Amino acid sequence: MEKLDNDRDFANLRHALSLIGKRIVPGFLFYNHREVFLKWQWNSCRQTALFVAWYLTNIVFKGKRDVALYEANFTDPYLGDAVHAFCWVKPSEEDKYGLLIDVSRVSYPVLVERMTEMRDPSTLLSNRMGYEIKMTDLVEIGWESLLDTPEYFTHVPYRDFCEMIYKLYRDST
Repeated sequence: MEKLDNDRDFANLRHALSLIGKRIVPGFLFYNHREVFLKWQWNSCRQTALFVAWYLTNIVFKGKRDVALYEANFTDPYLGDAVHAFCWVKPSEEDKYGLLIDVSRVSYPVLVERMTEMRDPSTLLSNRMGYEIKMTDLVEIGWESLLDTPEYFTHVPYRDFCEMIYKLYRDST
């Protein structure tokens, strides 16, 4: 698949990513590494965004779309300053729409949005939350180069982490 052909495809992808970002990744990390995960207050945005990039590249789009992983600093008047990770599926010749994907925020709604160019996710979140959240910087992370490095909580290589999360997802649907 290179293109989400209809609203149903998009809704199914949004549902899958919501399940992965809000239930499967945090549940797995909590179950296996409770003390450290609680110390980090359920924060698993990099793990989730890296899995989403891997999943979209290898499973959903089968290498036919470019997926970027970004980390950015955000300022939130209620939650303070935070580093956060999210994904951007770049538009292609077959599909003029990209996807902004942010499914791992602990206290915000899931973002899976179609758009023709990447936008600051804090703008979308500010509109939904009713107060201003600011992104202060943005760095693209080469997620593929991280696949052989250890994931923070489990210490297994990210490649194995992604396979485990994908198995949990498949078994849950």
